[in-house]
Parts: sequence; structure tokens; C-alpha cells
Amino acid sequence: GGTFWLSDTPDEKSKYDESGYYRICTYVILTDKKNGKDLMFCNLHLNGGRTAEKQIKVVTKYLADEFERYPVFLTCDFNAHPDSTTCLYLETVMKDSYVTAEKNLAPIPYTAHDYGALTNAYRIDFCWHKGNFKCLNYNTITDMYDGYVSDHYAIMSEFEWLRF
Repeated sequence: GGTFWLSDTPDEKSKYDESGYYRICTYVILTDKKNGKDLMFCNLHLNGGRTAEKQIKVVTKYLADEFERYPVFLTCDFNAHPDSTTCLYLETVMKDSYVTAEKNLAPIPYTAHDYGALTNAYRIDFCWHKGNFKCLNYNTITDMYDGYVSDHYAIMSEFEWLRF
């Protein structure tokens, strides 16, 4: 696994000029103990707006060989709506578990809530997948644990390997 910067120079601490923050992608190759198969898991947090599309293209370019070699899960605060150019681009490479889940158990259709200030907001957190999997369930976790733990609700997707 490793970490790289979401910029034109991903191997050094850097960002796009229009980025408000430095952003990274962290990834790891995992082995399923039951079947011995490897998979890649990535996590990242994108800037909003047009920068997000540039950043997700850095991810798919930087990890292109791994995306071909392994099944991939990519979780992310996209800071982008499902119909954004960022998501539309990634749909050409991966699938959105919110869409592909056999059972969508989400009690609400959004994840960002700004500590309860937003109601009926939008979904900007995603679990994307590519490979020999079936998404069984998707859920947005709205439970309160002595107050809000984040300005977003957590999401959870459950998958099963398909036969090889």
C-alpha cells in the first residue's frame, strides 16, 4: 500500500493552486483469508468543484496498473453530487454501491448534514467498487452516539465475492 498526493506531482507534498487543502489517497492491498484472493482498498477526500474531477483522475492514473490487477473498493468524501462530472467520470471505471446494492437500506438519500443544520441535503460520500463482487446492502448510518460524530453520516456497504 501507500499514500500519494492528489495533484500533478503525486509523489511529493503538493496540491492544485485552486485547492483549499492538501489532499491524499491512501491505499492498501488486502488478502481475503477465506479464498486467498487479493483486493485493493482506497480512501480519499476530494476538494469540491472542478478540482475534484482533476483529483479523481490523478487517482485512476496513479493506480492504473493496480486497478487492472485487483478488484478495487474506493471510499471517499467526494464533495460532489452523484450527477457531478467527477462522479460521471468515475462511473466509467467503477460502480456506486448506492446504485448497485440489492437492498438500499438508507433511511435518507443524503450524507452531508453539517451537524444537523442541513436537512434534505445531498449525498457526497461514496463507496465505489470494481471487480468480481455483488453489493448486497447499502446503508447510511444515522445513529447518534452522544451527539454528532461528524458533519457527514457514515455509509456502509456489504459485499460478497462472486464465483471465479
